[in-house]
Amino acid sequence: KIENGAIVNLTSVASRVSLPFYADYAASKASVDSLTRNFGVELAPYNIRVNGVGPAGIVPTIMFAQLPKHIQQLILDRTPAHRYGLPEEVANLYLFLASPHSSYINGQTVYISGGQ
Repeated sequence: KIENGAIVNLTSVASRVSLPFYADYAASKASVDSLTRNFGVELAPYNIRVNGVGPAGIVPTIMFAQLPKHIQQLILDRTPAHRYGLPEEVANLYLFLASPHSSYINGQTVYISGGQ
């Protein structure tokens, strides 16, 4: 029997908000959220936790760079932290959810957002 297995999925805040021209992307991320919740229940008896990480603020990625500059600025202006998130901050959330320190977190999606 696995002692402390963990699966951490990548999702997005797009699964929870409406964005023009992103319906296909939003639907795929909503599916990941649903799988995360359901597999969290199904795999719990095997001591496997399943959680998701959903970047919700600005993290400089190729996808974000493709947004028009005025949209990038709008998102930054709405972020209470008033800065971009760092890739290593997202990575640290993954590490936490994969570690025994999060042993009672299961079937959840955690949004890393700078306060959005």
